[in-house]
Order: sequence, then structure tokens, then C-alpha cells
Amino acid sequence: MRKYIIKAESWLSRILNRKRKFSLATAITAITIISFLVSVPIPLFNFEVKTFEIEGDINEFRTGETVSFSFNVMHTPARALIVFGDGQMEDILPYGEAINGRFIGTINHSYALQGKYTPILQVWNEWGTYSTDVLDLFIKNAPPDFDIALNGEIIEPGVKNEGSLRTSKKPTSLFEYEIYEDDKVEIAVVNLLDAENLTYIYDTGEQQISSKEAFQLLSWKNKGRYPLTVTAVGSLGELSYRTVNINVHNKAPKADFSIKNRMVFLDSKIELSAENSSDTPSDKNSLKYLWNFDGGRSYKYGKQVSYSFAEAGTHNITLTVKDNDGEISSITKSVYIDNPYPLISLQELEIPVIQEGEQIIFHADSFDDDEEVIRLLYYWNFDSEDFDPLNVSTFELGGWKYKKVYEDDYKGYLTVAAVDSLGQYSFDAMEVQVINVDPQVSANGASFITNITFHVLRNDIAYDDLDFICSLVKDDSKFLLSSLTFENSTEFTVSSDETQLDLSVLNDWKIEINSSDLLPENATVEMQVDLKFLDGQVLSLSSGQLSGGSIASWVEDLTSHFYNGKDCSYNVPITIRSQIYDPSVDDVSFVMTYFEEKLFEIECESLPDDLVYSENGIVYKIDYFESLLGVQYAHLTASQEFTTQFEDHPFLL
Repeated sequence: MRKYIIKAESWLSRILNRKRKFSLATAITAITIISFLVSVPIPLFNFEVKTFEIEGDINEFRTGETVSFSFNVMHTPARALIVFGDGQMEDILPYGEAINGRFIGTINHSYALQGKYTPILQVWNEWGTYSTDVLDLFIKNAPPDFDIALNGEIIEPGVKNEGSLRTSKKPTSLFEYEIYEDDKVEIAVVNLLDAENLTYIYDTGEQQISSKEAFQLLSWKNKGRYPLTVTAVGSLGELSYRTVNINVHNKAPKADFSIKNRMVFLDSKIELSAENSSDTPSDKNSLKYLWNFDGGRSYKYGKQVSYSFAEAGTHNITLTVKDNDGEISSITKSVYIDNPYPLISLQELEIPVIQEGEQIIFHADSFDDDEEVIRLLYYWNFDSEDFDPLNVSTFELGGWKYKKVYEDDYKGYLTVAAVDSLGQYSFDAMEVQVINVDPQVSANGASFITNITFHVLRNDIAYDDLDFICSLVKDDSKFLLSSLTFENSTEFTVSSDETQLDLSVLNDWKIEINSSDLLPENATVEMQVDLKFLDGQVLSLSSGQLSGGSIASWVEDLTSHFYNGKDCSYNVPITIRSQIYDPSVDDVSFVMTYFEEKLFEIECESLPDDLVYSENGIVYKIDYFESLLGVQYAHLTASQEFTTQFEDHPFLL
């Protein structure tokens, strides 16, 4: 319990309390005055302020906290009030009572804003005599209330500390947070209540940072257990803090090294570097490096070392790294040590540029001792991406000459290796560029492919001694296709077998059916032909009824049914025969353009404008012109383009 006691005495008390000797006259005067005052009460008072129980002896309170002012005045005053210093005052008479000749009571008040205040107590007697006293108070904001979030996770210790200038209590239990050395931890002050203009102190156990920012990105360099304390301090010193234990674990290093020269010979040095080994930034500079050669035959220390082997063959190199916390990591790699090797050199090509599909002969000149040179094996590699000089099994075995056909354009390297009987080898490489070759195409013709069937139908007049000759006429040449005969009197229709025809568009085609002799007088006959095309379309033609008494004959022009002279188009499918050659494995697109033109003589006052339009995939173009002789013409062209894709066919299509 803290008490602030201020005594305000009357002028008479001050006189009587003075430590000095009085003269007789003074004493008589004082006695006279006292006798007079016995019948006239003079207000004498004590002034006492009580607050809640806290430690210390400082006039400090928080904003909004109730401050209790206690007063003790000798005699009952005629008037009394307290001026609180924040713009408010209060009459204390309703809050007190007369007890044993004193006026005693308590009045409460609270302050909304922090600052220094001087409350004043004033009392008057019935003659207007008054006395005052002043009290100094300090009002401070409440300590800030907040939580800590680590990497977005709000930490909740067993006990939240709300420390201030008046206390030094700490949490009785702490939250444990696990990280690795040099891990970045986002530390944020969250859930902050009613606090402004704060300064934050971040104490990590390794460093202390003061900042106005409620966020920090921090890390710990060394393994250990660290109390992280975040303190929020207000402008008048009000503060609170939160603490969490950070358990920092060591991260084991990772050993790795590079070999500068993977192919070396006896007694030549190998350059080794452990630069590729990794650890946390705070540990990497303190790593220790141990090199082990061939399982412990020799050791070396350091980040970068050189070493030479005295024996040919494959040797193992092991690197072990150790950090300052004793964690280790190891890695083993092999290196091949070669004996003196043969020499090999590729001859320059006679032709500077290679075309795809062209056969090239490569020559390799080799040098070794006389006994070994005839035993050399030659390995050829034509894929620069698959080249591995330590593994000739990926090469193609051949002689000192090698024939190669590049099926596609290519830019890369050719490598050849010469290997002697003891396994020593060398290689040489040259750049190779193969250019693309344009495909070749030839059109052999266009034709109508159709299956043809002939039919002959008769009436009930029987005859069996007539043959009907079915022929195909190409321009002026006739070819026999079928001969039809009625076998008996009950057969009224006779048909030929279906025959496939390949009819060139460059020729005129007709079909012709003739009877071998005269038909009977009353006989009638009808001749028919069916043409079935590749797209399933069927064209049926008929002679109509032919009367007897003469030789039955029917000729039909097929070309007129195939070709539409009005729009220069074909009514039936056309088959184009062509050959395409490309020596590469490129995909080939065959683009065919069908083109037809006609020239018409015209008469008009003035030539029309040229015209170009498209319809159903056909592009039509009409050019009008006048010859030197003054004759006017219309030149009509029609074209249509067809595209076919061929894939993965390197040769004839």
C-alpha cells in the first residue's frame, strides 16, 4: 500500500511550531489571541491521497486508473473543492463527514490522457479565510499489450508478461521454437492493443536491435538455446515484453568437390577444389577439409589441393568436411589415370559443305609404336551431346576410314578415338555441318479411277444367238471390256463383272455397246453402265429403249459427264500420281495446284476491270485485253490447291 500524505497547517500552527524563544509580551499577546479564537473556529486540515496497492513510492498512475484522494480537515469548512488539473474540479463537501472535530472523506477521479498533473485542494471558513495545498501526479499510458508471431505463427507462452516500469516479473514458462542456423525468421508484433508511437527492442541473445518497425527478419548464427525477447516501449517509458525460447540446431554440411582435369597421365597433377561444398553461411568459412586418396594411402588438408598418382587405372578420392559443431559429411569420386596414349588426327574433308543424304568418308591418321599402331581400334561418335571420352562403348567401332550418311541437316562435332591394346587412347574431333536439301517432286499424271459394270435388259422376245459387245473408247482407239449373252429365254437381264478402270484426264473417253447381229422385229433392249468412284459416288447411264429389226448400238461420251465446262471443274474424284524424293527424315508436304485456263473472244465498247474471286476453294481470275490487231479477249483461269502431309518417309513416296 502506497500513501502520499501532505499536511496543510493553519498560520497559527506554524507560529506555535516555530522553534524560538518568545518574549513575555509575545506570550501575552498569543494567549489573548487564543482566548479570542476559542469562540471562532479556524479551518485546519490534513490532505491525504490513497491509491491501489503497488510497489514503490512514486506518484504514478495509468490512464483511466482510479485515483483516490483522501482529505482530513480540522473543523468543518464552509467551502472546499479540489481542482484536478485536467480542466475538472469537484466540491468535496458531499464526500466527507465531521468526526471528532475534523472533516474527513475520500473522492475519486481518473485521467484520460498521460502527462504530469498538479491537483490543488482549497478550503474556506465562514469568514472567507482559505488555505491550499498542491500534489504532483504522473499519469502514464498502460503498457502495450501484444503477441509475438514467428513466421506467421502466433506464439502463446504459458504466462504473458505485462512488465512496466513498476515490475520486473517474467513468464514462468516459455514457448519453444525450433530452427536451424542462419534460417531467416520473420518476427512480428501482432494483436497490438491501444498503443501508438512505440519503440521495439529485439533481443535475440546474439544481438539487440531497436526499431520503430513492428517487424524484423532475423537469424541466429550459432547452435544453442536463445531467449528471444521483444520489448515494446511507449513515449513515457511504459513497456511490456514477450519472450520465447529459440532452439537453434546445427545443419550438417554437404561435401562436394570438382576435378579440374578428369583425364590425366601418370605423375601429372590433379587439381581438386572443395568450393562446391555447402553449409550455412555462418559455418561455411569455418569448415575443415580432409582429402583421402585410395582409401587412406595418402591424406591432404585444405579447400583446394593438388595430387598426382603413381599408378595407372581408376583411383578413388574422398573428401570429408567438418563444421565448427563437429558435424561431418563425405563424398567419393573416381578419376582415371592413363598411360601415354596414341595420337590420332582427323583429316580435313575435301568438300567444305555436306548435304543431307550424301555419303561422306572420314579419314583418321594415327601414330603409336610400330607394334601397337596395327592393333589400334577406332571408335567413332557422331553425336556431340552423347560424347563421353571416358566411355567409348557409346561410340561406333570402325576402321581408320569410316563411311557416314547424314539423313538430316545437322551441326555438331564428329569425334574419333584410337585405343591401343593396353587401353590407352586419344581422340580428335572436328566440326561438321550438314545442310538441308530441297525435296524433289515429279507429277506423272492425273486420272479418274472407277469400277465399271455393263447391263443389258430385254423384253419377253427370246433370243440366245446374239452377243452384246461392251467396249471402252480412248480417243480413237477401242478396247474390248466384256461380251454379254442371254443364256436362256427366262433371262431378262445380263451384267458384266465389275472392272476397275484408270482413265487419264488427258484423253477423251467413251463407252460403246453393240449387238453382234440384228435384233428380232418385236424385240426391245436397254443398255446401261454403272461407274463407281473412290469416294463412293455412282454414275449410272442408260441408252433408253432400243427397238428391234436392226443392230442395237449405243455410244456414250464419259468425258462430258466427268468435266463441267461451265466452271472448269470435275464432277468426279481425280487421282494425282506423283513422286517425291527427299534424302532426309524431314516431314514432307505435297502441295498440288490444279490450273485450267480458257481464252474467249469478246466485243464491247470498253474493256471491263479485271476480276478475281473465290468460290468453293477455287480461285477464279478474269483478265481482259485487246490484241495488236484490235481483237478483244477475256482470259479466264481457275486454280485449286490441295495439300497432303507425309511423315517419316526418307525416300520415294
